[in-house]
Amino acid sequence: MKAGQRVKVTKLAALPNAAVATAKWEEYVPGQGATGGRVLSLPVDYTATGVLIADIVIGRGVTIDREERNGVQCPGFMHTTSVTEITPTSFKTRNSEYLIELAPSGANN
Repeated sequence: MKAGQRVKVTKLAALPNAAVATAKWEEYVPGQGATGGRVLSLPVDYTATGVLIADIVIGRGVTIDREERNGVQCPGFMHTTSVTEITPTSFKTRNSEYLIELAPSGANN
């Protein structure tokens, strides 16, 4: 995927030996990570729709200018840890595996 494309990213799984542990939905606080001040990754099944800030490349994190989170309008940014693997429909980071697909312009996904 290339910078400027509107995409939908879905977190499919937390990876074994992740750099940062994955939160459960009941403990995750959007914009703050997790309750209790612990640093945690986004829960599995998290989705973000928005515009890629830069091409997805190995060794750099992915940043999306987020328009929606889990189907609800929620402007902000989504950042991942460094990308370790890329396929045509997914990518892996130091923490997680994600599905990535093009999102129609202006659609609610």
